[in-house]
Amino acid sequence: MKKKSVKILILSMLLTLITASMFFFFLKIIENKNKHTSKILSVLELKMIEKENLDFIKDELEETQIIQNKINGYFLEKKNVDLFVESLENLGNLNKSKLIIKEIESIDEKNSITLNFSIEGDFNGVMSTVYSIENLPYIINVKNLYLNKNIEINSLWTADVSLEVLSIN
Repeated sequence: MKKKSVKILILSMLLTLITASMFFFFLKIIENKNKHTSKILSVLELKMIEKENLDFIKDELEETQIIQNKINGYFLEKKNVDLFVESLENLGNLNKSKLIIKEIESIDEKNSITLNFSIEGDFNGVMSTVYSIENLPYIINVKNLYLNKNIEINSLWTADVSLEVLSIN
């Protein structure tokens, strides 16, 4: 009987040892899975923060692009000088005066375009054209403005204008 008790004792110790080993084995597997999950969650959190930052940067870039386009609108693009000159001539026509372009000069070191022109018409037409040009949505520096009255034709006024328009490109 003693032999049987020893066998049962050894068998139960062996089963206890196997059960404890399996318990620790599964515990290590669960611990490794938790570590792995924790690393994945921290990487995911970093990626989410990075995505939020990228979205913020994208929004800021779009806002900056809108502001840059608005600022660029105040400068005359050199490729659009002909359209600008045409709009000046149309301003003269709208104000019942004649605008005649004499010279167009591009100054690359200053990024500007100098225009020399004359305006002919009655006093109100000439002054309205000058006022309209001053209020164009560009950065314009009036360099010279000479206003003359024609002695021979009493109602004819002439303005010789030289202005500088800041440009880009």
